[in-house]
Formats: sequence, structure tokens, C-alpha cells
Amino acid sequence: MNTPPRWPLLLYTLFIVWASLYSEFGWQSFPTDLFAFLFEPLPRWITRTDLTTNLLVYLPLGYLLRRRVGPPTHPWLTVAVAVGAAAGLSLALETLQQALPMRNASALDLAINTLGALCGAIISLHHQRWRRALRVLDHWRTRVFHQGRPTQLGLGLLALWLLAQFSLRPLPGIGWLTLHLRPIDTQPGSLGDLNLNWFLAQSLEMVCLGAFLATLLRPGRYVGALTLCFLFAFLAKLLTATVLLKWTAVGGLMSLETLAAFFCAFWLLLLPWVSRQRRPIAIVGLVVIVLWRLGEGGPLLWPKHSLLNLVGLAATLAAWWPLLGLAVLGAQGKAAGGGGRPSPAS
Repeated sequence: MNTPPRWPLLLYTLFIVWASLYSEFGWQSFPTDLFAFLFEPLPRWITRTDLTTNLLVYLPLGYLLRRRVGPPTHPWLTVAVAVGAAAGLSLALETLQQALPMRNASALDLAINTLGALCGAIISLHHQRWRRALRVLDHWRTRVFHQGRPTQLGLGLLALWLLAQFSLRPLPGIGWLTLHLRPIDTQPGSLGDLNLNWFLAQSLEMVCLGAFLATLLRPGRYVGALTLCFLFAFLAKLLTATVLLKWTAVGGLMSLETLAAFFCAFWLLLLPWVSRQRRPIAIVGLVVIVLWRLGEGGPLLWPKHSLLNLVGLAATLAAWWPLLGLAVLGAQGKAAGGGGRPSPAS
């Protein structure tokens, strides 16, 4: 087994240290008993956002550590060593956080961090299988999508869209709209009960997402790729809602407005004249998103959320997504004009 390079593990460890010890208020004195927090009761307020953030942040650390430490001939021993190292790092950082105002050391955080590292270490046991799966996925990508740097950037941006869904926004780049949690089996009493803003935001999001994806496709791949796009988009929204919301609220994603928005957007994108004008429609839609956000009076690029929180990071990505999408579409136009690849309208 080839030993992986050290720099990814080093950089990611430094990122965790910085994110854990970052503070705008300086340092304060340590408590007398440094490890008393390990035996304190659980915090009164436990949010799914914080738990999810801690779990996901330490998962790559466990993956990278397991690949670097321990004898490779004893995989489960390497898991134990990696989890122990991650737990030791987490314990040290939780202890230091006691000297940071607005930060709380918690045994629960330590446990979740360790669980995240354990999940990452176990996943890394199948590293070679993941590599083979990625090669198969890359082969599929070359058959379905155009080649070239703009397409690679576009696919990367689609991956960022998935992460942006953790902001629970109906549309990347549009400010927070009231989360609509009336399940589909609870019918509105009148037209006034319908959340029109939610329907418009969801519709615009899916039209932009579908049209943007279509600009990356090879000829003959439109309907199949669009169907998969809508299916995975809905599953992504359902997953993020399940992770961050109470189970009783997840059913609200199946509201009449949400399902109608998906249906209308999909039907619109299947119209022949729309499919032929996919790039202009994507550009217009993204411009509308930016103007909508400006009309709300909110910050265009930097929402008032911490980047060290999963929802805050997702909200920032959501704010940048329309502008990055316009940049990718501009690069596509330049490449097509220079003969770099066929026009995406083909």
C-alpha cells in the first residue's frame, strides 16, 4: 500500500486547530480544574447543526489519519490509532477552549468529534474501492459531459450547490424565506394560505440548476440527466432537512408548494424552445437571483453567519453560488466562441 502524502493531513489538522481556537475576544484565564468539563451535565441546548458540524469536520481527519498511521497490515489497529489520535487532539482543543470567551468546552463535543473520526477511519478501510468507484464515475462523466476546464468548474459548482443546501434556503443566494412546513396531507384552507414566495423561489432554483447542468451536457443526454438532476436535488433537500430539523418537521418538505415547484420547473425545462436556449435561461435566472437578493437588502457576498458552522458555511456558499455560476457560464461562452468545444445548445 502506497503511503499517502503528509500535507493533506497537516493542512487539515491546522484548519481544525484554527477553527477550534479562533476567537474575536482574545483569551481569558483557565479554570482551576482543566478537566472538570468532562464530568459536567450535558448542555441545556443541543442543536443538530452543532452536532452535524462536529461530526462532519472530524470525519475527514479520521480518514486521513487512518491512511497515515499504524502498520498497514493490521487495518483495525490503524483505526484504533487514528481514532485515539483524533480524540487526543479533540480533548486538547476542548481544554484550550475553556480560555476562549464565547466558546464552551463539552464532553458531548468530544464524543461527537471522536465518533466522526471513527466513521472516517472505518470508511478509509475501503479506500481502494472508493478509488475504483471514482474511476467508474469519471468514465461516466466523460461520456455524459463536455470536456474542458469550464465543464470541470461547472461540475465543481454543482457539488458546492449540494453543500449550500445545508443553509436550508429555498434558493442559493436568496435570503432566508420563512420555512414552509405544512405537509402535503394538510391542505390549505384558502389561496391566501399558499406560500407563493416559497413556490417562486423553489421554481427559480430548479430552473436555474437544471438549465446550468444542461449547458455542461453532451448532445443526446438532456432528458436523462435532467431527470437524475431533479431526483438527486430533491433527495439532497430531504437529507439536509433530516439532518438539521426535527423528524416531525421534515415532512414539510413535501408541501404542495415544493412539489408543484419541482413539477413546473421540470416541465418548463422539457419544452423544446427552452432546451435550445438553456444557456441564456441559466444566465437570466442567475441574474434574477442576484437582483432578488439585492432587493431584499441583505449582504450580497458575506451573510452574517460564522464560516465555522455548517449552516454558516452553507449560507456563504449559497450567496456566492449565483455569481460563480455566471462566471462559469461566461467561461463557457468564451471557450465556445474560441472553438474550444461545441455550443451547449446542441
